[in-house]
Amino acid sequence: MPMTAGFKHPSAGCWRASAYRRQRRRPVSWQAFRGGVPILLIIYVAAVSGFCFLAFAWDKYCAMRGLWRIPEKTLLMLAAIGGTPGAFAGQRVLRHKTQKQPFGTYLLLIAIAQAIGILALIVLSGGSAAALLLI
Repeated sequence: MPMTAGFKHPSAGCWRASAYRRQRRRPVSWQAFRGGVPILLIIYVAAVSGFCFLAFAWDKYCAMRGLWRIPEKTLLMLAAIGGTPGAFAGQRVLRHKTQKQPFGTYLLLIAIAQAIGILALIVLSGGSAAALLLI
């Protein structure tokens, strides 16, 4: 039912009306989706991915100028703690470490392990098939 200028909620004037208004204008909660992905987790992954992308960019910069580089172990560790999207973006966008083996294989194994871990958490927490599609 569309809201018009003269519309009043049936319980207007009683204590339920204020509860109704609060419910309709609820601030963003700590759950991003109905599937239950916490916003803090999304912020964490975005921050670590951004930092990992910047690490790839700095390593590329140092490689082109012959400066001291970031060890591969550090780049892989950044990917392992949640920066896998940034690591893959750094590889593709910057064209950095695309031919380097076994680095590419290790990065792929980290991504597979993270995907299996996420799927296991969803299944163990009783997630539905719809929750699997959010990933």
